[in-house]
Amino acid sequence: MKLFAVDLYSLTPEDIAAIEALGYEVTVAKPDQAPDEVCRDEEIEVALCEHGYLKKHMGKMPNVKMIQMTYAGLDLMGPELFEVYKDAAICGGSGIYGVPLAEWSVSKVLDIYRCERHFEQHRKEHKWSWEGSTETAELWGKTVLLLGTGDIGAACARRFGAFGCRVIGVNTTGRAVEGFDECHPISALDPLLPAADVVVVCLPRTPATIGLLDASRLAALKKGAVLVVNSRGRIIDEEALCRLLDEGHLKGAALDCFATEPLPEDSPLWSQKNLSVTPHRGGVTKAIRRFVLRRYLDNLARYRDGRPRLARIDYSRGY
Repeated sequence: MKLFAVDLYSLTPEDIAAIEALGYEVTVAKPDQAPDEVCRDEEIEVALCEHGYLKKHMGKMPNVKMIQMTYAGLDLMGPELFEVYKDAAICGGSGIYGVPLAEWSVSKVLDIYRCERHFEQHRKEHKWSWEGSTETAELWGKTVLLLGTGDIGAACARRFGAFGCRVIGVNTTGRAVEGFDECHPISALDPLLPAADVVVVCLPRTPATIGLLDASRLAALKKGAVLVVNSRGRIIDEEALCRLLDEGHLKGAALDCFATEPLPEDSPLWSQKNLSVTPHRGGVTKAIRRFVLRRYLDNLARYRDGRPRLARIDYSRGY
C-alpha cells in the first residue's frame, strides 16, 4: 500500500519504521512539495496531510482511499474537497486534543477562581498583600456545564469531576456518557444555563451551533459564573460577553477560539478585563506529536484491516 505523508510533525526514522511495519510503502514530502513531485501520485492509496494542502493540490492523488488529517472539524474545508475526494474516507483530528484542551480549560477556570490576575498585579508592584483573598474560590462543589460530550468534553468531565464538581453534559440527543453526572439534549439547554457555575464550550462549529450562546443565553448565566471556550469561535456572542464582563455579571472568561482568527490587533478582546485570550493553541503542547502519531498508527491499522476508522468526517453532519 502506497502511503504519502506531508511532514508537518517532523516524522523520525522510528516513526516511519512504525508505519512501514503496518505494511505501508512510505513517501514523505515537504509541505511545499506537490504529491507528483516526489512519487507517482495516482498510486497513492493513503495520505497523511491537512485540508490546506489538499486544497492547494486539489485533484492530485486521484485514487486515494483514505486521508488522515490532524485538523479537528470541517468548517474551513468546504464542500469541494469532499466532492473531489468522494471515494476517500476523510478522517479528522477529533480525539487528538482532548487531554491538552481539558487541562487548558481546568487551568483557566482555576486561574479565574483564584484571582491570579489580581495577585500577578501585586507581584508587579512588589506588594505583599492579602487584598483580594476573600474573592478567591474553589472548584470543589461547583456545577460545571459542558456543551459537548465528545472527546474534549469527556476529557473535561473526568478532570472537573476529580475536583469534586457536579458535571452536566449537553449533546444532540441527551445520551448518557461516562464521566458525566447527567446528560441532556441540546434542546433542553436554556434551563441548565442559570444553574451552572462554570460553562465550557466544547462544540464543533456547525450551522446548528453558530450563535448558540447568543446575548440572551449569555445573560441567563448566573451572576459570578465562568465561561470557557475551547473548541471554535462564532458559537458565542463576543460583544455580549464583553458587556457582561464589564458589568461584573460574570466572574471571568477564557477564550482560545474567536469569530475572527487571527484576532485583529485592534480587537477590544485583547484588553477586556477579566478575560483570558490565547491564540487557538490550547490543544498544542509538547506531547502533541505523540498524540498525532498515535492517531496515525491507529487509523492506518484500521484501514489495513478493513475496520471502521476513528473520527471519519461526515460532511452532511458537520463534523
